[in-house]
Amino acid sequence: MGNITGPVEQILLTGGFSNNGILEDSLEIVEIKVGANQCVNTLLKDKKSKLKKARIFHTANLLPDGRVLIIGGQGQINMTNLGALNSVEIYDPLTMAIVPSGISLNISRLLHTATTLQNGNILNVGGFTNEKQDEFGFGPATDKAELIDISNITISNAGSLFNEEKIGGHTAT
Repeated sequence: MGNITGPVEQILLTGGFSNNGILEDSLEIVEIKVGANQCVNTLLKDKKSKLKKARIFHTANLLPDGRVLIIGGQGQINMTNLGALNSVEIYDPLTMAIVPSGISLNISRLLHTATTLQNGNILNVGGFTNEKQDEFGFGPATDKAELIDISNITISNAGSLFNEEKIGGHTAT
């Protein structure tokens, strides 16, 4: 991909804000040479290498097969409003393209956590639902959790947090 020879580690950068404060749909690969202080960035420019929804405040989880799930966040929900997204996209490193996941979150969320469990499944917890979509803000948090089964890329409700505590902008390990 880049001009580095030898073994490299790759990092996928997705979405975010541009210098002008515009939501990004870009994907960028950072390659770091193993055991050296050398790296190169490659911005993917093919139409298939762009997020279907430009987004911020989302999560990205590495799957065992090397693909990456890009989950939720805040993005354009209609022509004039930003809001919490329920979309889930997959980046495939073999084709360097975004492919449909076939699933959507049951609850649109941003600034949530998506924790990869020991069995590889992904637990999405909390986050802000941004019900006031005409305003740039986070809106109310949720106490709901959802589980993504990576064996068949399906999603199911995983219940509510203890004491139904609504949270967003938290961490989970």
